[in-house]
Amino acid sequence: MNKPYGQELILDIHNVPMERFTEDYLREFCECLCRQIDMKAMQFNIWKYEDEDEYQKAPPHLKGISAIQFIETSGIIIHALDDLKQVHLNVFSCKPLKAQIVKTLAKAYFGGDIVNEVELDRL
Repeated sequence: MNKPYGQELILDIHNVPMERFTEDYLREFCECLCRQIDMKAMQFNIWKYEDEDEYQKAPPHLKGISAIQFIETSGIIIHALDDLKQVHLNVFSCKPLKAQIVKTLAKAYFGGDIVNEVELDRL
């Protein structure tokens, strides 16, 4: 069997208050998460679908804001969906991941209910 080279945590959070779906809020979450799990933040990128021409006609799973926080050992990806009031979070690291800290912080920042969580060793 191959030795794991990384770990990933996937969280689906429902019933999230929409006022938390802003660029500043997602950036603050990523900065705080990096401090809490001892990861070095690199480049932060944001993409707002509402700026696209097709936003009004888009299905609910496309309406929202997405962020990627590159970290020295991999990355954090967030998709916040307006109409569905959901946040989908992936945290991947090539060094040991403190999954419980990520879950606790995600719950504190986003509120709502964690309805699905998956922890993976990446081989």
